[in-house]
Amino acid sequence: MFSDHDGIHQLAAALTECTDLSVPSDARDRLWLALQGTVCTKGRVHIRPYGAREAVEVTEEHSDLELITAYTYLRDHEQELRKLPCHDLAFKLRAVATKHGGGSARAAQSDSMCGVTKVGRGDSIMFVRREYDQWAEIA
Repeated sequence: MFSDHDGIHQLAAALTECTDLSVPSDARDRLWLALQGTVCTKGRVHIRPYGAREAVEVTEEHSDLELITAYTYLRDHEQELRKLPCHDLAFKLRAVATKHGGGSARAAQSDSMCGVTKVGRGDSIMFVRREYDQWAEIA
């Protein structure tokens, strides 16, 4: 998934350089930018959130959410993540940024459900394509 040109080494170096994630510093700013450049969505991709059956479309519009989700996870799991090789670090943070409960794919999935009401927890929803003239028959 990641190549050496995707900024994974810069991300690992920035994490090593930033010794305290809770203190504002130039090193923390560089880590933030390395994280943004490495794990945030560029373009348009389809991602399946954890626990979902179907993939959803994620665009650069969700990159701010991805960055915040990845950084929050990094802060909360700092000691574990500092031990990972750079490829594993980038892969883990990308997965969290996109597939995790607070990530972009879950947000995109939620956006697609906007306007759906009166559906009980755990109830299934099926989306079907209807022709315009069928809508007129319902009304």
